Amino acid sequence: MRWAGSLLRVSTTLSQLQGDPAVLVNHALGVLGCTIVLAQICFYGGANADAATVAASAGRQTTSGVLSAALMWRSLGGFGDGDDDTRDLDDKALRANFDAIDTDGSGA
Repeated sequence: MRWAGSLLRVSTTLSQLQGDPAVLVNHALGVLGCTIVLAQICFYGGANADAATVAASAGRQTTSGVLSAALMWRSLGGFGDGDDDTRDLDDKALRANFDAIDTDGSGA
């Protein structure tokens, strides 16, 4: 489905954006990448894998991806542990903290 969407984006880029090279290359690389993945599926797993095996594999990959994302979120301080340890800083404290990391003094 992603392959078809990328292919459609290539055609609309050619017709509506007069083939803008920056946009066209981006979508063409999407088509190329999807084509490679589809070719690998056909070559390595298409003839020997049944639908249940492919679905189970996709389920494991999704579960591991969600688990990895949850662990990453937790390591960044997400989910909380019941303790409300967030601090409400006033504008003066926020400005002082920002000024401490503003190396060039631009304020941006």
